[in-house]
Amino acid sequence: MRWYGKIRRSWKIIENILQKLVTNSQNAIDDGIYNITETLHKSEIDLQESIKNNSHASLITEIKFSSPAEGDIRQISDPLQIAESMMSGGAQALSILTQPYLFNGSPEYFIKIRKNVKIPLLMKDIMINKIQIDAAKKMGADYFLLIQGLFDNGFVSDIDKLIDYGHEK
Repeated sequence: MRWYGKIRRSWKIIENILQKLVTNSQNAIDDGIYNITETLHKSEIDLQESIKNNSHASLITEIKFSSPAEGDIRQISDPLQIAESMMSGGAQALSILTQPYLFNGSPEYFIKIRKNVKIPLLMKDIMINKIQIDAAKKMGADYFLLIQGLFDNGFVSDIDKLIDYGHEK
C-alpha cells in the first residue's frame, strides 16, 4: 500500500506542475507576449532530408535559460551568439524556448535568431491557444510543440483543434 501513496503523491506533484505551466502560458497570452507585429519566413531547409543526408548523428539543440525543475540553467545572454555556437557545433535545427515565465524565454529571442539563421527552428512553449500558433507563424517557426499530457489530463481542451489550426497556418 505504501507504493500506491507514493504514486498518488508523485502524480499530484505532476498535476500541480502541469497546471502551473498552463497558468503561466495563459498569463503570457493575457500580457500580450505573443502579439507579434512583424512577419518572418520560416526556413527553406527540409529538416527530414537534412537528417537523412547527414553522415553524422544529427543534432537538434535547445536554447533554454531556466526551467521549473532546475531553476536557472545558464545566465541569460545573447541568444543569437548561443545559436551560432550551436550551429558551428553541428546543430541542424534549434529549439528555442519562448515561454517567459519559468523558462526565461522570449519571442524576441526567437525573432532575433530567425532573422539571422537559415536552419529550421522549433518554437518551444506551453502551447494552449491559437494565439501562440499565430505567433509561431509570424515569427517564422518551422515547428511548434504540443505537449500531449496537457490535453490528456484535461488542462487544455481539444488537441485536435490546435493540430488542425496549426496545419492551416
